[in-house]
Amino acid sequence: MRGRKPIPTHLRLLDGNASHRPLPVGVVTPANELPQWPADLPQNAIAMREFDRLARELAKMGAGAAADSGMLAAYCLSFARLAHAEAALGEDPRKWILETPSGYSKPSPYLAIVSRSTEQMRQIAEQFGFTPAARTRVKTMPGQGETNGDPIDEVMAG
Repeated sequence: MRGRKPIPTHLRLLDGNASHRPLPVGVVTPANELPQWPADLPQNAIAMREFDRLARELAKMGAGAAADSGMLAAYCLSFARLAHAEAALGEDPRKWILETPSGYSKPSPYLAIVSRSTEQMRQIAEQFGFTPAARTRVKTMPGQGETNGDPIDEVMAG
């Protein structure tokens, strides 16, 4: 895909449609509800704790959706992999370089896991608006039932 990634309609609505371009018609917008951990995924304690924390934050922002639970779980599983790899590496830099049986030095495989997990988290975080730059483009929704007379706010508030 060339050019900038399109901003999802619900995020454009939260932002007040700052671009003032017409909103797409017929776009499916999932209901704002607390995502649940997908039953088909393993019960990873670190990932599930992060999932619960982020699901509550997304629901507070008005951006929670059950349809997003898979991607949110993928982010949280990458977070858990990162936590496990960092714990295995520890603070001792001597664990970061391993010696092969033939006497050569090579980086610990945990360094690759840290790098991959961090990159996966960054990519997913951009989609959810978790990064500082993405957060500047998203405004929170008014409280449930509160409106300021704006028809978009009234629709989004339910």
